[in-house]
Amino acid sequence: MGHSSSFARPQSYFGIALSLVAACGGSQFEAGAPGPDGGSPSQESGAPLDSAMALDGPSEASPGAESGAADATGGCQPLGAGATDVYVDQRFTGATRTGVAACPFRSLLEGINAALTLTGLRTVHVAGDASGLTYVETGAVTIPSEVTLKGDGPTQTIVRASGSCGTGTCAVLVQGGAVLDGFTVISAMGDGVVTAAAGPAPVVRNVAANGSKGNGVLALGAAELGPNISANKNGAAGLESPSTAAGTLHVIAGANTSMPTRATASTWTVPPS
Repeated sequence: MGHSSSFARPQSYFGIALSLVAACGGSQFEAGAPGPDGGSPSQESGAPLDSAMALDGPSEASPGAESGAADATGGCQPLGAGATDVYVDQRFTGATRTGVAACPFRSLLEGINAALTLTGLRTVHVAGDASGLTYVETGAVTIPSEVTLKGDGPTQTIVRASGSCGTGTCAVLVQGGAVLDGFTVISAMGDGVVTAAAGPAPVVRNVAANGSKGNGVLALGAAELGPNISANKNGAAGLESPSTAAGTLHVIAGANTSMPTRATASTWTVPPS
């Protein structure tokens, strides 16, 4: 990820030193982004920012040759031994789901479970839709190390989930060395996104952590946040970390940032570059 030469002095608001960096490439952030249905600002994606940056993120998903394909008879081949890409699309109606591009899984949990059987750096590509495609999962989605969960962007790919995340409840748990990219994330029972206290630092980018019962983003240790993050209309803080947490929150933005007196305050914004 690129970084500019503009740094704010690290500050420790809640046990984690907070370092803010301007990334090259001019990431755009704005308050009140439209909701997943393209309408007025909503809890899921938009409204004045409680605690972060507004966002969007294009998909980079493309079928990998090693991931298999439909065979000549229209059947589905399994993921190859050297596969690094797994595909998820809940709109797929075929009887056989193997996780290849032609025969995707229908849930994030299926895609993650398949990725666990593979090795190396892996990407789980999750299809979205221009009008917003919501994946309602039966439990929390845990992204393991060396896995990127890649959506088509927060207005296009929405995750609703609640389940155990360590001692709490959340929708998505990002482990050390894992990446969450391109989603709106909502938990009706707990925190939206939880980043684990493990290295390498978990990465969260192009994510709208909006409308959860608890915190939008709960950082339990060092984490890399951004570019393009919002945390709006959550029941608790937009961005929170316990006082016992250690490490650095590396926030990548498009310009210098003015901080409130507490990072958990109701307004935490990063202006556009």
